[in-house]
Amino acid sequence: MAVPVLRLILAAALLAACGSSRPADSTPSDSDQPADAGVSLGRPSEPAGDGGVPDLPAKVVPSSVLEGVRTGGTREVPPDDADRKAMDAAGKGVAAAVKLCVKASGAITRVQLIKSSGYATWDEKILREMKSWTYGPITVDGNPADVCAPITFTYRPSASPPPAPPATK
Repeated sequence: MAVPVLRLILAAALLAACGSSRPADSTPSDSDQPADAGVSLGRPSEPAGDGGVPDLPAKVVPSSVLEGVRTGGTREVPPDDADRKAMDAAGKGVAAAVKLCVKASGAITRVQLIKSSGYATWDEKILREMKSWTYGPITVDGNPADVCAPITFTYRPSASPPPAPPATK
């Protein structure tokens, strides 16, 4: 499957998994929504993941906003050898999507898998690595803001297997 098609499927899965990003009684406005605001990362009325207090409203931002203030951790999270070999053997791209929420102070509040890669060990490695990421203070339009962003991890198989050695007679 081509990578652009994979991205379209992933975007559709994100929308299906998260629902609408705005309250039912609101009207969208280009001026108050980020470019990828159609990807919802939860609604304030939903219970928190721990079953406690409802989530505080967080502004949905493009992943580039968080990338600009990340102070630690690496964006590259390669699959382990066993997963990589299986992905290469399948011969198609693999993607995972994660909901990352960060307080205005830079503290991570949620790292949640919203679309599995299909490889549990890679999914777990991605979540573990992301929890160690660090961020500086976050502002949106000059004001401190709690934010959430969808982060996509993509693995593309090796272009082709190495050529076989020439046959000898």
